[in-house]
Amino acid sequence: MTSNASYQKQPKAWGSRPTPIVVQAVKLLSGGKERHFSALDIGAGQGRDSLYLAKQGFQVTALDKLAAGLSQIKASDERIETVAADMAQYEFEQKFDLIIAINVLHFLKKSEIESSIGKIKQATARGGLVVVSVLLDNHKLETQELKGYFEDFEIVLYREFVKDDAAHIGAQYPHTHQIAQLIARKRGTVDKTSPTC
Repeated sequence: MTSNASYQKQPKAWGSRPTPIVVQAVKLLSGGKERHFSALDIGAGQGRDSLYLAKQGFQVTALDKLAAGLSQIKASDERIETVAADMAQYEFEQKFDLIIAINVLHFLKKSEIESSIGKIKQATARGGLVVVSVLLDNHKLETQELKGYFEDFEIVLYREFVKDDAAHIGAQYPHTHQIAQLIARKRGTVDKTSPTC
């Protein structure tokens, strides 16, 4: 299981390249134009996606309950706002043009998943995107269930697949994961001229 100690031992435990679905979402949101967007990275870890978003011109808030990862993010880019909190208890105080939750929801209890998705949807600005990647292995979410939570959003992308994974923190041997990924757009028009407040 990921811990402050494991992050201190492995500064790039999850790699340094951004998650491909996050890169895809940035292209969808920006349309190739100058970016003046805000982003929230839930379960930011050591910042591979937060750092990428900041380089793309986003005002980034990185949320994670492990201080070691947040310290590494801040050391790499001081512009990124870091928040040490458990997402299940965190109350969002602003709206964001992009909210990403990459491989984090499956660590929550079922009731916390439902309430957290509700908070994510509420904190998404009109025209903004939500990006979720979640493991289905532990059956806290069943097949197609993630998609159902976003019926009132425009589903831009939804897919489920099995991925081969190498050994990593919490998994000593190579293995596979069943994954659901989603990009959903909140209905409305996003303001591309200034950061969302």
